[in-house]
Amino acid sequence: MTEPILAASRKSGLRMVHCFAQQEEDAYAAKGPKQSQLSILRSLSSQNEDSSSLLGDRLSLGLLVDGVTPNYWKRLKEEIWPVIKELGIEVVTSHYVGGPNHVASSLVESFHSQGLLDRSVLFSHACWITDKEVELLKASGGALACTPEIEVTMTHGNPVGLDCSRKGCRVGLGTDCTSVVGGDMFTQMRVALAHQRGKENAVLAKEGKVPLKMRTKVAEIFRMATLGGAEALHKEKDIGSLEVGKKADLVILDAGSPATVGAQHDPLRVVVMSAGVNDIGMVLVNGDVVLDRAKQGGPFTNVDWAAEEVKKIKTALVAVRQKYENAGGDSAGEAAYAQVRAMLQLQTE
Repeated sequence: MTEPILAASRKSGLRMVHCFAQQEEDAYAAKGPKQSQLSILRSLSSQNEDSSSLLGDRLSLGLLVDGVTPNYWKRLKEEIWPVIKELGIEVVTSHYVGGPNHVASSLVESFHSQGLLDRSVLFSHACWITDKEVELLKASGGALACTPEIEVTMTHGNPVGLDCSRKGCRVGLGTDCTSVVGGDMFTQMRVALAHQRGKENAVLAKEGKVPLKMRTKVAEIFRMATLGGAEALHKEKDIGSLEVGKKADLVILDAGSPATVGAQHDPLRVVVMSAGVNDIGMVLVNGDVVLDRAKQGGPFTNVDWAAEEVKKIKTALVAVRQKYENAGGDSAGEAAYAQVRAMLQLQTE
């Protein structure tokens, strides 16, 4: 499956980091990523003609290390981390979900104590991060990916992205679990803004006060969604803002739609508070147009979504659904979830 995924990613024309993720039971059982993943990384990271043709110049590789339990640290430190450094992997991501889930409590501190906390590490969520961990993260150059909609939807805790950004951490805005929440940045910006303002207004309400001005500005949220993401990947010298010498990665909105009225007066407010994916007119990556709403036959310039690509996707979705139903459908899913709850000793109601 790896090569088709990478080929499709490259064909899209987008700029991305593809992190191999091990989301199976053995990850939670402390067995770590399968050896095949490291073999794939070795193969694709080598500077040969086959790997360069598959990855192109906009697609890079990373690794997810998850289910980090006490038994797993030894293998991560002695077997996996040397390979990551040998291959020059620049992004290593891990879910930091504390609180009632306690899947990975104090994860930043744990990485630090193992000597693994450096600029390559990108933590997702970290809603239970401590002040000490914030300082450790800043010193290491590591970063956070804040995905506010899923964080407030699930039991991750309250989003801390903007708070950590204000304290000097590298923080990018993102999305997670797009099968159940929005997959676009407009939604994430609005959720982040609404949550932060609601939290700050609640403090004033307890004192019997109302805000004369909102402390959290739309510019702060917009920055997390753009330059903040580039900083989290240590790519701020190349992307993330409009500056001379940077790569032309642009999302161009239609200023004539009802949702973008007033953009000429306050464009940031419009982008953060009212615009949506349907207002996107064009997307450029490295100056190349990868989406154009005005194009005949469909907006995507690199993929013919009206023909064979759609058929392949539909066929794959049917196969996945059939596999799910053959395995017992919802009852099998509930049984698997019960097993995970038991392994992690989660208390549920």
